[in-house]
Amino acid sequence: MDPWGLWCIPLPKETKSWNISRGKPKWILKSVVFTNLSVSGTALWQTKTSIWEEHDERTRKLCWKCDECDKNCGFRIEYGEWVNVQKSDWEYSGLIGRAAWCFTSGANPQKCSHWFTFHPETGKQIEGRF
Repeated sequence: MDPWGLWCIPLPKETKSWNISRGKPKWILKSVVFTNLSVSGTALWQTKTSIWEEHDERTRKLCWKCDECDKNCGFRIEYGEWVNVQKSDWEYSGLIGRAAWCFTSGANPQKCSHWFTFHPETGKQIEGRF
């Protein structure tokens, strides 16, 4: 029984279709891998895309109702107010390998201390240190 003395059974929510928008994919450098003493290796890249989703939904319930005189009884569906539901998330691509190179500087010529690779989309050189 609900707060007003009615017999009600919840039903699945009524929903309108989702509106989905995607942002521009952004490239992320996940890892740079070299084998022992190798000057060439692999840079692992991945794209990250923002996803924005929204839709409207409302609750429904099936209620047994009668009028004031306890006549005209029957089942009726009662609807709640429409509510806007929003959510955001990230979508990731699989890993993509690109060439990377290692060079040394400093006291230990046997150890790779710096690396560089190129951005998969812009071609801009990306550098880092170990």
